[in-house]
Amino acid sequence: DEETRLSDRQWPEDMQRWSAQMARMLLFAELVQDTDRNQGNVVYTRDWKLHMIDFSRAFRTDGTLQRPDDLARVDRALFARLQGLTKNEIERRTNPHLSGREIDAVLERRDVIVEHFTRLIEAKGRDAVLYE
Repeated sequence: DEETRLSDRQWPEDMQRWSAQMARMLLFAELVQDTDRNQGNVVYTRDWKLHMIDFSRAFRTDGTLQRPDDLARVDRALFARLQGLTKNEIERRTNPHLSGREIDAVLERRDVIVEHFTRLIEAKGRDAVLYE
């Protein structure tokens, strides 16, 4: 897990891939408002593929972000998908697990995340914020 990785000072060979996985994790944690994203529920396979576990404190109904400063970079394709995310798609993929208010909150946070990255792109430039 992430706690062990940090305490043992282990680093993957492919830091670019690892960094991209971390950026996706931070974005997803904000999108679903996972209020308990901690080092114990971030685990890795032997080849350093990141897996998020334990979403028991996710999908809160607050539309704000917890840690927007953690969102510094975003995968171009993921950003495009995020921009195109619809209520219908969320309903279809999460039925019957999320309430209407939980879905609305995901969309509210999506809008805040898109605006956050749009401002970053305007301030820093596309290549500094978006990656392949």
